[in-house]
Amino acid sequence: MRTRPRRVLWIVAIVAAAIVALLVGGWWLRNPIASFVATRAMKGQGLSCNLVQVRVPSALPPSPIQLAPMRCESNEGPLQSIEFHTPLYVDLEGLGIGLVHSESVTIALRAQAHRDVELNSLGDMTRIVGFDEPAVEMMFDSAQMSTRTVPLFLVSRANVLRAGRSIATLRDMRVTPVQTGMSISARDVRVNQASALGDASLIMTASPDRVLVDVHFQSNLRAKVTAEHMRALRPNVRFEIGVGENGSRTR
Repeated sequence: MRTRPRRVLWIVAIVAAAIVALLVGGWWLRNPIASFVATRAMKGQGLSCNLVQVRVPSALPPSPIQLAPMRCESNEGPLQSIEFHTPLYVDLEGLGIGLVHSESVTIALRAQAHRDVELNSLGDMTRIVGFDEPAVEMMFDSAQMSTRTVPLFLVSRANVLRAGRSIATLRDMRVTPVQTGMSISARDVRVNQASALGDASLIMTASPDRVLVDVHFQSNLRAKVTAEHMRALRPNVRFEIGVGENGSRTR
């Protein structure tokens, strides 16, 4: 009668020891395990990264999680690659991701084919200086990328390339997921095609069918571009220019 309870106690002790060993081993191997999980998650988003190295802090909760600088390539859509020049930090919020932030990234976009769009009168005038095509390309890029599931993302400096050439630099860029797509804002933006106008602030909301861009230059000039029916054969793009926050606009 005494032997059976002792055997049960021994089995319970062995199982408990095994569980503790697994937990301890898993804790010591948390970085390789997290790196493997992160690599799989990147692939699930269509990104192939050269080397994903994750460091999980020993504190509880383990936040922020740090990813070493890396370069990831996309196999579809307008995004060709994204390179994080500095560590990428992931702040946890409960059991999910709350905030992703980094200091410096380079975003490379694929070359876009010429699109046939319907422009308003002011849009036709932008063709004279060659500004219509970069703006329209940006609209299509944003509409297509708005279908991706993205967390709240902050970056101090982002350099945007197209076909290997720099087209814009954004500082304090913030990407926020919204119900219909995503919202992008930046405190300082310099668009190479409009560098003569100086730096500007940017607010953009993008969905698969509609993109709105509001750019406020330091010269107090304000430009607004609205693109609608993005999935139609001939989308509609409207350019507006005004002065000040609520100044008169030209279309």
